Amino acid sequence: MIQGAPALAAAYALMATFVIWLIQRWAFGTVITHKDGKIAHLEERLKMRDDQLTNKLQSTPPGEAQELIRTLQTQIDAMKPRRLTDTQKASIARTAIARGGGSYSLTIIRDMASADSGAYANDLIHAFGNLQGWTISSGAAIGPGRTAPCGLGLCVHNRSNLNPGERIIFDILQSAEIDFEMIELVHPDADVGLMISAKL
Repeated sequence: MIQGAPALAAAYALMATFVIWLIQRWAFGTVITHKDGKIAHLEERLKMRDDQLTNKLQSTPPGEAQELIRTLQTQIDAMKPRRLTDTQKASIARTAIARGGGSYSLTIIRDMASADSGAYANDLIHAFGNLQGWTISSGAAIGPGRTAPCGLGLCVHNRSNLNPGERIIFDILQSAEIDFEMIELVHPDADVGLMISAKL
């Protein structure tokens, strides 16, 4: 019995390893089957939605179909991460050079709760770097109190009476056709502020 013990232990170990392998294989197969089923379900839902959209477009007058397509495109564009286009960057550079001068400071604050605010803030920081005589700074906040529903707020002392620095930034954003809104919020460390937040 003593001499046969090592062989018996080895047999038990081999059997235990085999049983564990079977269990792991079954568990992995179950997970894969579940994921395959979920993917197939999602693909079926997408196909049904595509079919519904196709049927709707086919049964819709051309004018209404074009309006529906524009609406869908607007919704798709709204989901894309915000970035400055090359045209907007060039416009900012031109207007910044033309309106440069003076001694002002601009701070660009981003809401860290907004997923695309970091890249968008970097675009704005680099674009506004052409403002001669301006000091550009940046920062981050979590859930700033006052934000613009469109996602970019121009912080001003008084929207009805912009000071020279605020007017310059206003003109630059407007000429570049960048969507923004004015919010009356004073930055203690800068003449002008831009607040980047999530679009509502």
